[in-house]
Amino acid sequence: MGIISQAIARVLEQDPLFFSPEKCLNRRQTRHPCTICHDRCTGGALPKNPVTEKIDWNKCIGCGICVTACPTRCFAPDLKQQRNMTAPIKGEMVSFACAHTKEPVGERRVECLSAVPWEWLAVLALRTSVQLYTGECGECAVESCREQLLENLALLKLFLGDEQFESRVILQDDLSVMKRQEERRVMDRRAILGMLGRNMKTKAASSAASITPSLGDEQIRNGFAYRILLANTLRNDCLERAGKSGEERPAYASYRVLLPRFGAKCHGCGVCARICPNQALSIEKENEHSSIISIEPMKCTACELCRKVCPHGGIIGFEENTVHHLQMQGHARVRHKSCIRCGESIPADTEDGMCIACSAKYGKLKRK
Repeated sequence: MGIISQAIARVLEQDPLFFSPEKCLNRRQTRHPCTICHDRCTGGALPKNPVTEKIDWNKCIGCGICVTACPTRCFAPDLKQQRNMTAPIKGEMVSFACAHTKEPVGERRVECLSAVPWEWLAVLALRTSVQLYTGECGECAVESCREQLLENLALLKLFLGDEQFESRVILQDDLSVMKRQEERRVMDRRAILGMLGRNMKTKAASSAASITPSLGDEQIRNGFAYRILLANTLRNDCLERAGKSGEERPAYASYRVLLPRFGAKCHGCGVCARICPNQALSIEKENEHSSIISIEPMKCTACELCRKVCPHGGIIGFEENTVHHLQMQGHARVRHKSCIRCGESIPADTEDGMCIACSAKYGKLKRK
């Protein structure tokens, strides 16, 4: 978006969506084009390749689906959308509903339920119950929205686990139930305001705000904004558990995320680490025969670019990994040997002892 458009948006007190082309899969490589943002965009603002083609921001309706759909978090939410979504928790349940429902229900109305990131739903589910009104999703003409919602819910269920997901996340399809809850919520608020004075009201609001983690403005312009909130929540939970237990190794809660799985063909060549859009992978040579690959769950979004570009088929897929917090690194040890010419890591079963480049260069000389 141009400077003039951004300035006008700030005057109107709403920051526009922010796009970071350097993280886009189409910027990192061209062999495996990504069109997810284009396929999910309901306003037709995003082209198939937003890196090489111009984004038509005039068509952007600000739904925020691209924020949740992008596998590398290229898009950051606008300020208005995030303030609405991350408002202080009030009551025992947070209720979301689509803004296009037939009747105004739901405490927080969003352009589409698929625009609510699974990371933010996880933050709320760790604090209270979450309800999503899905009763009219089946009637929605935009199939891509339903697909994205199902993907978000699948990742949320994977992270929380079946038991916690079933107890904390409610998929409500009955409009009458939502209407009764809405009426009860209005009555409860009126009763509270009538009984409590202004001081008590302010105290209650500040108490509710403390339950919900917040971000600084500089972090909001980051596509990882909601993941940062989730990471902060998990870290605070770990510190709280450690403080209450008084033990050196307290029993932390466990969660599941998808991380790459390295097979026998991996020899630590470093292609995956260099191409990863979010620098989630790093490789450290342990000795002449092995290397350690570190994986950061906080940065890994399971975009699968590392698997697609691996020249040796060393990454055989993505699997569930148990973590206590998102800063908890995963590690994989891979076997290899060093090229006799340049010292680069090569597969342990390489016959001539040289990497592909050296074999092509010095093999010809040898044959001559």
